[in-house]
Amino acid sequence: MATHSLPASTEITLQKLAQYKQLLDDDINDYSSLLLEEWGSEHGEFSRAAVEAYCSVLARGGKRLRGALVMNAYEMFGGTDQQLILPAARAIEMIHAYVLIIDDICDRSDLRRGGDSAHKLLEKYHNGKGLHGDSAHFGISIAMNAAMAGSHLALTEIGRLPINDTVKLEAMNNINSCLLKTIHGQFNDIFNESLQQVTEAQVRDVLTAKTAWYTFLNPIQLGAILSEAGPGELDLLQDYAVHAGLSFQLIDDIIGTFGDSGATGKRTDDDLKEGKITLLVARALSHANETDRSFLLSQLGNWDMSLEQFQECRRIIQDSGALDYVRQLAEQSSAKAVAALDNAPDYWRSENVAFLHGLATYIVSRNK
Repeated sequence: MATHSLPASTEITLQKLAQYKQLLDDDINDYSSLLLEEWGSEHGEFSRAAVEAYCSVLARGGKRLRGALVMNAYEMFGGTDQQLILPAARAIEMIHAYVLIIDDICDRSDLRRGGDSAHKLLEKYHNGKGLHGDSAHFGISIAMNAAMAGSHLALTEIGRLPINDTVKLEAMNNINSCLLKTIHGQFNDIFNESLQQVTEAQVRDVLTAKTAWYTFLNPIQLGAILSEAGPGELDLLQDYAVHAGLSFQLIDDIIGTFGDSGATGKRTDDDLKEGKITLLVARALSHANETDRSFLLSQLGNWDMSLEQFQECRRIIQDSGALDYVRQLAEQSSAKAVAALDNAPDYWRSENVAFLHGLATYIVSRNK
């Protein structure tokens, strides 16, 4: 996708997103170097190896969208203290890394953003060191614990923020509340793979809990809380976040099956092989003819799916109208997110509101 084809507001948003990303990448690199040195010297080789796998995933941060949303929301309400907001944004990215590690284990995915997933890195460590036992189980076991360590390290960073304890407690409570919502979404997402029939409403509930709250609402509200915004502001932001998050995940699902694996760093057949019930799949199952429906059902969860079978699944999703339907829904959700910003009070910083506006527009045009 060429940036010259984007609206001017979206180009400005992407430039600002790149600036946030650079700040976060530099900060995370410095933090990770210190963490590796500290854990290696204080806890030994094994703890260092575990946290090194965690830091590897943390370093592959993509666009740093979640951290950027923390910083943008903080600035939108007048926040100016970089020593406060940068560690908070880092903490959100650290939480994201821990969630990704667990998610890759649940999805049985060996790739993450163009590199080995954490459990695969640790499996290779086991083999490379000539250790005894099941290397795959070892990799999963250590990766799970490394992810848990990452979650506690992230909350430690929130606890160290130079702000009064009342605000700090509100920030921690908000993070935990959003993560619990996300976990309920993950429960339902996994259960959906085992049900005989899943409705579109059930899938949308998962999307709202797993992505809208986790990717958008949590970081936006954290930034607002740290700038000491009031409850009314948090409520207004929720409307934007839920619609933007839904749009983001719908496009993510399209990219996950119809995108370029070279650009995304993940295989495009992973979702179908795992048996994941995305809205694409749920819609196709309810609108395809019986022959196509039976074939698609037979391939969901088939880890031996051939390229030809995968291509046939994609054809079924397209021919059923599911691909067009999901894309239209993503565009509608993006428009609702933009409309939610019409209620933004005049005292919200206009350039930060414009960032949210441009982001909601960009979501539906991205290809990775």
